Amino acid sequence: MENRHSDMIQVVHDYMSDPETAWTIDGDATFLRDRDDDVGVALDHAGGSMVSEDGAVRITVNAMTRLAPVECLNGKSWAQAGLLCLRNGDSTMARRAVLTELGSDMMASRPVDRLGILFDLGFGREFTDCCIRTDDDALCEMLRTRVGSSIADDETLLNAINEAGADYVTMSRLGRVETFGAAPSKRKGAPVFPPPAGYDSCIALVLPLQADGTAVDEATYGAFRVLEGIFGEPAHRQLKQSVMDGVKNGDAPESVLLTDDAERALIRVTLRQIERIDGALENLTRWRAQYDR
Repeated sequence: MENRHSDMIQVVHDYMSDPETAWTIDGDATFLRDRDDDVGVALDHAGGSMVSEDGAVRITVNAMTRLAPVECLNGKSWAQAGLLCLRNGDSTMARRAVLTELGSDMMASRPVDRLGILFDLGFGREFTDCCIRTDDDALCEMLRTRVGSSIADDETLLNAINEAGADYVTMSRLGRVETFGAAPSKRKGAPVFPPPAGYDSCIALVLPLQADGTAVDEATYGAFRVLEGIFGEPAHRQLKQSVMDGVKNGDAPESVLLTDDAERALIRVTLRQIERIDGALENLTRWRAQYDR
């Protein structure tokens, strides 16, 4: 379905108001706040920004952005996200392979941080620029002696960056995540959400995970179904509905024809949702034996 900019911005604003929604860039950096955190929120025509004590996120969608609701398996349950994507080629960042000084960070979320100096760490990522920001003169001097070289194995410099409490800034074409005074923590076992064919994910809103063995959060699940209805692939919606109807009506699993592995994964997610929401229906066992292996 067509991604109207106004609808997309409304979705972004809605999820920015939800303290349990995480915002992540390519798994390299994540902004996640607690419900009790004091967070400054500023909404605008491109999305907006949020600033907490520990970090910040800025979302800057444009007219070429596509919002793709996606689901994937997560243990015995599932995970859901809204990927803010650009077409292949439009999402590529600088891909610098050596340490590079970029100058003052005029886009910093906090005005005081605009005095800091940005350095691209030279990790060469395709869709993200991984940087640090510091106003520590000694660290800046040390960094400048390494400009133009790879620092991936330079433990002395990497330790100095962390000891100085430099901010980490991860940027994509559609936003940035800042982590104040520490390297961004990696979310162990975080689900991987594949973008639609022909697109790359630049920043994603990740809904609260449905924990194994717990009741389904109906508000989260229902909100995602609405998101699917507006922005999801019609073929995916039709496939999910066919699976739901087939299980409940006693149809054989072979009544659904698959064309690729992505559809099989979608069926597996759908079967787990049916079991958690409707219980162990008699016909569900046949379907899970066929697809959830």
